[in-house]
Amino acid sequence: MAKKMRFVLQMKDGIEVKTLSELQEHFDMDCVMEYYSNGKLETWLDDRYYEEAADQIRELNLQDPELSRKLCEIFHVKYVPDALTPEEMEVRNQRIELLREITDDDEILAKVDHVAFSQEELADLLDAGMDPIYLCGKEFQIPLSKRDKTYIGIESKLSFTEERLAQYRACNIQFVNLVDDTETDKIELDHTDTDLSDLDEDMTEEDCAIRKMKDLLERYMSGEYIIWVGHYLHSDISVTTMFYSRDDIHSKFTAVKMAEDRVRKVYQYAEGLFSKYEDDHVGTRAVERFIRHVKADVIEITNLLHNLDGDIRKKNSVIIQELEELLNLKNMENLATKIAEKELEDSYYRMLPYLYLYNKEIVYQEVEHDPPGLFGKKDYYFDASKPYFEMAEELDDHIEQYSRSISRCFKTDILKPILDLIQRIH
Repeated sequence: MAKKMRFVLQMKDGIEVKTLSELQEHFDMDCVMEYYSNGKLETWLDDRYYEEAADQIRELNLQDPELSRKLCEIFHVKYVPDALTPEEMEVRNQRIELLREITDDDEILAKVDHVAFSQEELADLLDAGMDPIYLCGKEFQIPLSKRDKTYIGIESKLSFTEERLAQYRACNIQFVNLVDDTETDKIELDHTDTDLSDLDEDMTEEDCAIRKMKDLLERYMSGEYIIWVGHYLHSDISVTTMFYSRDDIHSKFTAVKMAEDRVRKVYQYAEGLFSKYEDDHVGTRAVERFIRHVKADVIEITNLLHNLDGDIRKKNSVIIQELEELLNLKNMENLATKIAEKELEDSYYRMLPYLYLYNKEIVYQEVEHDPPGLFGKKDYYFDASKPYFEMAEELDDHIEQYSRSISRCFKTDILKPILDLIQRIH
């Protein structure tokens, strides 16, 4: 008998869930609400004979203001009160249908929450810290104050002067499929000891394209270009609640155990940042930021290569073929990942000092009851803030070292070979 094909549910983190336990582990209210509203959630449950959950789903009402909470109860997950309401989900579905009239790209449709159809929606996305942002429309003003952003056009084009584009580049603001090629034909040339007007007249269109490709890459080759991986200790950890004891502790053993457990928790998290086997580590973040930085320029260089004169492409076919392979963003990301993992292995010895050294910095205080309690009972308090701040400072130093080191590696091992090949085109 032929095996029945069962579709999977895809959560916002990209994980495809096939079982109830996987759904609980990767539960995302917005995705679940959408699957509920279009009937796919009920079908998914029925196909797998999760009959109890399916029956409970059928009893729900899309207009119920408590719908989000009830869905969480059915699947035994923590209720998230700020998930989308049914009204918000309806608006979201309308936006998806509007996008479908423009594109059938599933990747873009899945990013509907990152799409701006107006300046007001763009402002909301910027305030929420979204990146990248998809623009669908004509009337957009892109602020310079929001640095390190990538804007991707959906059947949209914006017009900028070269001076304005240079300002955006200086702020690491990237544009993908948004700027007409004709807007970027004029390039800034290094005209030391050369008259710019004479140089412009002498250069062919192909010379300008090759020079532009070089200029796009050389911006990354300076010592000023650093991929800052960022600070990693959780900013929401309260030193008061995390590293000071507040409740009465009636034995020193309990105080020591509680204090050392809290310090160990942060220590293990910090260690994991430098382990390539952890999901969230500095190598992953470095690769993500590097690809985000270079993506728009890589696409532009690839387009310039494709538009070179046929004779030049034929004459340099081997070089161009090698260039196109190196400029493939997926290949580039894979190479960057290997480099990042190797650098983590080579630099792991620079991690934090031994845990027991931090534990030595914990301060304990013994306090007698006033009035004295039965059998002279005492309270014990601890202060583990000093080792926490020492770990944070040490971690910041290591992350800065790694940021500088991985930036050098990406320049020499990924970008320089591309630049060298471009310089060989003739």
